[in-house]
Amino acid sequence: MTLSFANVFNEDYYENGIQKGIGLYENYRWMPTRSYEEAITIQEDVFYYLDIKASILDLGCAKGYLVHALRQLGLNAWGEDVSEYALENCHKSVHKYVSLPTLKHYDFIICKDVLEHIPEEHVLGFLKGINDRCTAALFVIPLGENERYRIADYEYDVTHLIRRDEDWWLDKIKEAGFELTSFTYKLGAIKKKWTKDYPYGNGFFQVSSK
Repeated sequence: MTLSFANVFNEDYYENGIQKGIGLYENYRWMPTRSYEEAITIQEDVFYYLDIKASILDLGCAKGYLVHALRQLGLNAWGEDVSEYALENCHKSVHKYVSLPTLKHYDFIICKDVLEHIPEEHVLGFLKGINDRCTAALFVIPLGENERYRIADYEYDVTHLIRRDEDWWLDKIKEAGFELTSFTYKLGAIKKKWTKDYPYGNGFFQVSSK
């Protein structure tokens, strides 16, 4: 199902999204301060309880910038994405560590800014598929209510489909067989640009597979 999105997340989406009126990216490129800060948050605040050799998957890795930062910190990180364009133009250091979606199992899966792109009728199945592939996971999800995102800028991405609140997502995550470890509206450097003005705009769901 997700492979049908491969042609949507094309060059225009990543390089000309704002100009074309289809998304929030423009000249999507490597920004070390952002990616390293996010990687450090994952290493220190999320992944700390797992062995350093444990495998990490960035599901929806785009050009693999977070994968690169995590590997530079010594973590066993990999990436998957449906966008052939993003994978073909990934960070030069991670070509052999990123791919189209597989069924491979990982100790830990990061699923950031992915679930809102999935049609509602497929979300439960998508989450169950992730549950089958990991021991623990982190879901980072833009939150909404009354059919609008709490962060208005998210409305400008035409591929965003789900505008639900934290209770709706918690129900889906638990129905998919996950056990909630923690939930918060703020997690270190991840999506920190939104935190000050929109303190309830994103949800961070840390879960374990039962």
